[in-house]
Amino acid sequence: MLELVEVSRIYEMGDNIVHALSGFSYTFRNGSMTVVSGPSGSGKSTLLNLIAATDVPHIRRYKA
Repeated sequence: MLELVEVSRIYEMGDNIVHALSGFSYTFRNGSMTVVSGPSGSGKSTLLNLIAATDVPHIRRYKA
């Protein structure tokens, strides 16, 4: 089983901030098949890169 909880990925492109994923949660069950689909720019490749650990999620910083 693979569980993603509130995963976010933010890219800074010059003065622009792109939220490729924002608070994505999902549980991938062993033996199941999941399809990742959506329009261009919806975060499919970002999600797969995070799952494959070739990219790192944005870590939300909390002030104590």
